[in-house]
Amino acid sequence: MIPLSWSISLPLLLTLLMGPRSTPEAPPLRIDFGRDTGGQNWAVLNDGVMGGLSVGDATLTDSSLVFTGTVSLDNFGGFTSVKGPFERTDLSAFETVRVRYRCQGQVFALTLEMDERFFVPYYRGVLEPASDEWRVAVLPLAAFEQYNLGRPTGTRFERDVRADVLRLGLITIAKQEGPFELELDYIVFE
Repeated sequence: MIPLSWSISLPLLLTLLMGPRSTPEAPPLRIDFGRDTGGQNWAVLNDGVMGGLSVGDATLTDSSLVFTGTVSLDNFGGFTSVKGPFERTDLSAFETVRVRYRCQGQVFALTLEMDERFFVPYYRGVLEPASDEWRVAVLPLAAFEQYNLGRPTGTRFERDVRADVLRLGLITIAKQEGPFELELDYIVFE
């Protein structure tokens, strides 16, 4: 029998006896849309900021955010978006994001902005086209791609930059003309 040395610290002894401590998981970060639960400070940003003629409107129901409008390619346009407030959010503890939505007419992406200036690169994850049926997309954060003025840079959303997210949003990305409707129930980071 080997005598136990008193120079071993209590935390080390407990680790040896009970195994390594696991770090507690971060609780999910959830945004529920609706009049009483979230989405009050989300606003529409159209391509008119660059001369385009697309239009969008966002309204809250009792249980969702409804984003409707028409994308126009006239005057070098081609997108419209709905964005949350500027608010620093640390996503470094999370691996995925779940979005419950339904949409028609356009393809959308969830955007994660790092700066208030529009020309600073941001990250986006694509939501697959849906229909009148509710759909839950589960997107790995590591798969989000960086874009700069609508063009991919080839950079992924690595953990070391996830602590610096400044604003969430959704944007049309297909560059196709026509009407659309997107209804959001929730966004959950896990």
